[in-house]
Amino acid sequence: MAAREIGESSLPDALAFGLLLAEFDPERCPRAAALWHSRFVLAPPGIGLADSNLALAALAALPGPSGETAAKTLRQLANAYGLGAARGLIG
Repeated sequence: MAAREIGESSLPDALAFGLLLAEFDPERCPRAAALWHSRFVLAPPGIGLADSNLALAALAALPGPSGETAAKTLRQLANAYGLGAARGLIG
């Protein structure tokens, strides 16, 4: 799956893809993360600037040493905004 295909998959599936990229192909992760973030901030109703920034910071941290914490943060955000399918996809 290419990063451009993230727009064709569900948000939980696209997030799972981004997590895989962070682990196995970190050079491709930034583009996929940016695309996911753009969809995330437009999809759930009521997302504000603080949670948008938190999601973006967590996505940026995925390929680094804080990746596990970042994935947990993304799971919590996804659950908070009704993306319950993400529960089984994220560490």
